[in-house]
Amino acid sequence: MSSPEEQTLSVPKYLRNRPTSGLNDENNASHSNQLSKKPVKQSRDPLEIDIYLINGHRWGISHDADDDERRDDIPGQNVHRNDFQFGDTTYRQDGFTIGRDYLRLEGKTITRGELLPSSITIQELLGKGAFSQVHKAIWKRTCQQPITIHSRKEEKKDQDCKTSSIPVAIKQCSVLDESPQRKEMLLKELRALCEIQSEALVGFHGAFLQEDCVIIVMEYMNEGSLEQILKERFPLERSTASPKQLECFQCAMAYQVLSGLQYLHQRRIIHRDIKPGNILLSSDGSVKLCDFGIASFKGDQSLQTTVVGTSRFMSPERLRARPYGRPSDIWSLGLVLLEVWTGDMPWKECDSIVSLVVTVEETETSHLIPSSMTNKNLQDVVMGCLQMAPEKRMPSAVLLRAPWFFRDHSVTTNEEARLLMRSCHEAFQQKAS
Repeated sequence: MSSPEEQTLSVPKYLRNRPTSGLNDENNASHSNQLSKKPVKQSRDPLEIDIYLINGHRWGISHDADDDERRDDIPGQNVHRNDFQFGDTTYRQDGFTIGRDYLRLEGKTITRGELLPSSITIQELLGKGAFSQVHKAIWKRTCQQPITIHSRKEEKKDQDCKTSSIPVAIKQCSVLDESPQRKEMLLKELRALCEIQSEALVGFHGAFLQEDCVIIVMEYMNEGSLEQILKERFPLERSTASPKQLECFQCAMAYQVLSGLQYLHQRRIIHRDIKPGNILLSSDGSVKLCDFGIASFKGDQSLQTTVVGTSRFMSPERLRARPYGRPSDIWSLGLVLLEVWTGDMPWKECDSIVSLVVTVEETETSHLIPSSMTNKNLQDVVMGCLQMAPEKRMPSAVLLRAPWFFRDHSVTTNEEARLLMRSCHEAFQQKAS
């Protein structure tokens, strides 16, 4: 018998006439309720096909890098327009659609799979925001034949195909009476989770629309967010750990975050909300970025002007509502590095946007470096992030080759960064016990 705090998601009412071309069209009633069986476009290497389990369906996704590059060269092509449309049972934006029994994105084919609401048991609350809440949950996965489960770059093959229980994170996002802007952010996050695949970004299992909530099923990171660690554990760990141990933690975290930013920036995607709350950690040493609801995708204007994100971590150009690009993410990471080192939130003395803007613009970059930060190579990384002029900030690819990583901590790959972070977790646990 399940405990009172556990609950099982009920199966939503599936649409009987799933649209195959348009949405909320009067002609949709004539469409068959059979799933689309369009063939997957084959790339040169068939092993490049990834699998998503989405609302009881598997997606076969074929990538063709050459085609993507050619489209990028054509003006007006590959553009994600902000033409979001919201109906009673479906939400749509430029080729991406979520409905009560399906998700659809251009170029992706749906086949029957196994992610069903009834297979998910919700457990404890992990976090709660104004428009969503995140729970830990158990996904009971069963299958009748061997299948491939998409897990970012790595693919896990279940040979025996037995029942297994997988811990996952369930993000429940209310769509009842929400503004179009909130729904747009939700669709952007779903689209991002479908399109981007990297070991430095949180994994995505699928999503479905249930009653008045969109349920997003993601990888569970059992150490929580960097924000939680800084608030709950780091005060004690900072008092017992040596500066060298804290720097190792900072290095392992920064390298993996930079790997995620490099992946995004190479694809002309700006995260726009880099902060401790959007950096997740696992006991295996993994550090991953999450929350892509306000990310700016390739095809958007190269310089953005909209003001979204967490103010204290915004770059000077964003605070001034000036055009900004990928260097704005680098500035935010620099402030995260400072908070990890000092334990203090950046610009904590500012109590308004006006005072924040004035303080940021009047502060010399060199004055941001605390006296306790004596490692010159670490200073160079922080200074490389916190240049006032965006064009002077070091790109993620350059920062990943900084001596602070390879010379001071022998970190040149994500795997080495994970091993270093794992050793930090173990050292902190030993001191706590």
